Amino acid sequence: MRKAYMFHDINQFSDFVRIYGAKSTSARGYTLYRVRHPEHPAKDTLLLFGFRKPNKLWSIDDIDIHAQEVQIEEKDDQLVQKRKGEDNIVFEILYRQHTDTLLEQIQLRPWRDEPESLRELLFWLHDPQQMPWLVTTSLKLNNDRIQYATIEQDEAKHIILRIETPSYYLIQWCEEQHTSKLDLYYPLIDGTFIEWGHNHPLADLWRRAQSNRHDEWTFFRADGTRQHMPPLKWEDVYQTTEFSLDFPAQSVWSQESDEKPRIPVSLRLEHRGRPLDPELWLLEEDEQHHLEQLLSMVDEGDLKTLLISVQKDEQGRKRFIIREKHMGEGRQYLDFGGKQFATYKGFYNLFLPIQYELQPQLRRDQYRKIFSLQNGQFTVLVPPPGGPETWDGKLESAELLTFKENSFEPMLKLIDYLMNSESEHLTSLLKKSVFDFGAYAKAPSRPDLREKKDKEKKEDESKAPKKPEKAAKPNEDESAGVEVKKTVVKKRRKQQEAENVKIEVAPTELEVQEADLERKLISKGQQMQTWSMLL
Repeated sequence: MRKAYMFHDINQFSDFVRIYGAKSTSARGYTLYRVRHPEHPAKDTLLLFGFRKPNKLWSIDDIDIHAQEVQIEEKDDQLVQKRKGEDNIVFEILYRQHTDTLLEQIQLRPWRDEPESLRELLFWLHDPQQMPWLVTTSLKLNNDRIQYATIEQDEAKHIILRIETPSYYLIQWCEEQHTSKLDLYYPLIDGTFIEWGHNHPLADLWRRAQSNRHDEWTFFRADGTRQHMPPLKWEDVYQTTEFSLDFPAQSVWSQESDEKPRIPVSLRLEHRGRPLDPELWLLEEDEQHHLEQLLSMVDEGDLKTLLISVQKDEQGRKRFIIREKHMGEGRQYLDFGGKQFATYKGFYNLFLPIQYELQPQLRRDQYRKIFSLQNGQFTVLVPPPGGPETWDGKLESAELLTFKENSFEPMLKLIDYLMNSESEHLTSLLKKSVFDFGAYAKAPSRPDLREKKDKEKKEDESKAPKKPEKAAKPNEDESAGVEVKKTVVKKRRKQQEAENVKIEVAPTELEVQEADLERKLISKGQQMQTWSMLL
C-alpha cells in the first residue's frame, strides 16, 4: 500500500508542479501514472507517487490546488484505490513515467500559436536517405545555413540537421509529407528542444532549472518521452556536398569519406526579374563589320574608356571581347550588341549573361571553388547561339570561356581612321604637287657660271660710295682744341652730304609762313595771337 496524490485535470497537476516542482526533492524519484478512472472515463487521471507533503500544501498565497491524497495498491499490473466503507476503484494504467525531479513529469501540450521568431530548427531524420532531398530543398529556398550531426540509436543510424531560420514552406512540407521519416524540434533553451507543434506548460521553470546545465541535451517528444544525449558536434553541410555544373568544363570539389553522405546538387541558370547593366560584350567574327560601323559613330574621347581583347577559339575563329576601362563609365550610351555580360556576386572576374542568375543561391566562397576563379583571369559563362528566348538555362549547352585579364588593350590602339570620300580627286592633287626635276636631274655642273657671278658681285661693291671715316677720339690731355676739331668735322660732313644731293627742293608757302611765325615767337616772346595763328 502506497500513498499517492490524485489529479483529475492536467492543468491542476501543472499548477501543483509550478509551485512545488523547483524546490521538491526525493531520494527515490517521482513516479507518475496516467490512468483511466471508471467514474470519469472522458478524462485521464494522474497518480503521483514519491512526493512528500509539506506543512502547507493546499493553500499557498491563496492558491487552491485540487489534489486528493489516496492509498493505492499495485496488483497484477493494475492500480487499486482502497476506500473505507466503499467499493475499491480499479484504474486502467495508460502510461507510467519515473523521473528524478518533479519538473520532468510535465508533458507537452499542443500549442495554440506558432513561435513568432524561429532562430533555428532541428530535423531529426530517422531515414538518412532523406538528407539529400532536405538539403537540396533548403538550398533552392536560398538558405544554406545548414549543419548536421550523425548519431546512433538502437543500432540504427540517424542524422540531425540544424537549419537556421528555415522557411515555413519547408516546415509545412515536412509535416505533411514526411511525418513518419523525420521529427522537428525547436529550442526551448540551449540544450533543451521541444517537438514542433507543442509547448511546455512550465517553460519558465524549466529554463531556470536547466540554465546552468550544459553537459546534456534533452529532447521532449510529443508522446511524453524524452531523449537525453551528450551535446552534439555540428559539421558544415558544405563539407559533404558535391555540386554538378552539367557542362564539360566543370570544376567539382569533393571530400572523400566513406562515412559522410554525398549530396549531388545541379546548378542551373534562371531568368532574372530585371536584366543587369552590361559590363562586358562578346562579338563573333561575323559581327566585326557591325563593330566597325558602331565605333565610327563614337567620339575619340569616349573610345579612350574602352578596352578590347581579341581571342581565337579552337576552330581559329576570332572573338572580340569589349569592356570598359573603369567599369560603370559610359553605360548610358554603350551598346555593342552581341552577347552581353555582367559581373556576378561581386566577383570582378566572373561574368554571367545579364538576363540570368545561378540557382540555387550559394555562399559566396563556393563560387570561387566551383569556377576555379584566379586573380588575373576572366571567366565568362557563354550561352549557346540563338538568344535567351530559345535557351532553357541548362548548363550542358553553355560554354565556359577563360582568358587572361592582361590580354585587354586600349581600343584606340587597334583603330585606324581613314578618309574615303573624294579619294580620286585627292589622288590627282597629290600627283600634281610632287616636284620632279625630270631631265635636269642628270645635267652637268657649270663652275664657270659660279666664277662669273662672284666677279660681278665684287664690281658692284667697289662702285658703291664709301662711308666717311670716323674722327679720331681726342686724347684726354687735348682739352683746348677739342671743340675746334669737332666743328671742323661737322662742316666737312655737311659739305659731303651737300655734294651727294643733286636735286634741291624749294620750301612751300605754308612752310615759309610757319617759319616767320616761329621767328616772331623767338624775337617778341610768347603771344597768344601768334600761337593761335601757328596752330
